[in-house]
Amino acid sequence: MSYRIHLGLVAVAFATCVQTTVLAAETELGQLAASMQPGKVKELNTKNCNHGLFKMWYDWEEDDIKRYGSQKMFNIICWNNDMKWDPVTRQVLVINGGHYSSFKFITYSADDNAWKLMPVPPWMDPRRSDSTTTGTQGKDGNRSWPRTHFYDKLAISPQHRLFAVNMDGLYLYNIDNAAWSPRIPTSSGGKDAFQVIEYLPEMTIPIAYCHKDNPMVFV
Repeated sequence: MSYRIHLGLVAVAFATCVQTTVLAAETELGQLAASMQPGKVKELNTKNCNHGLFKMWYDWEEDDIKRYGSQKMFNIICWNNDMKWDPVTRQVLVINGGHYSSFKFITYSADDNAWKLMPVPPWMDPRRSDSTTTGTQGKDGNRSWPRTHFYDKLAISPQHRLFAVNMDGLYLYNIDNAAWSPRIPTSSGGKDAFQVIEYLPEMTIPIAYCHKDNPMVFV
């Protein structure tokens, strides 16, 4: 399945959640959603939805892809089941990586109908000495990209303006300021697949963190 079709359908899934809002009259996403009947699927053609953006490595790694322990394989839509919608800025946020690959933070703007590559989060950037999640598997002793997947490990609290990632602790992204928080320790590391986070608005808390031995830790 092509990037255009696969990610176009993902965008339509968000559209069906906002059919009755002002989004319907102002964006291509909303207009398509408003034209759909329940249970129907249509493709949304979006800008910048291509291999260059969604490949799971960066142009600055091309000369020596092994330097940071990565490989030229997979893409942003592999090994993940989650994207988050912010109704305030009308954008989708997703962060992910594949097996032995780099990680990317990407957004989709409904207003622009376009995908965008965001800066590498500082806490996972192997080029930075202060990164807190990198490994030691890079070439010639270099730091390496983290090794994990993000199944159910993304959350968003539109009310608190936070996008959260669970990886050896919580990292909170302030959507309005485009800034990441320092690591917030949790009851244990965040690499394992059973460690899930979710926003629970009915409990008036930003993020709920789930662990097999400690069901709920509130942040």
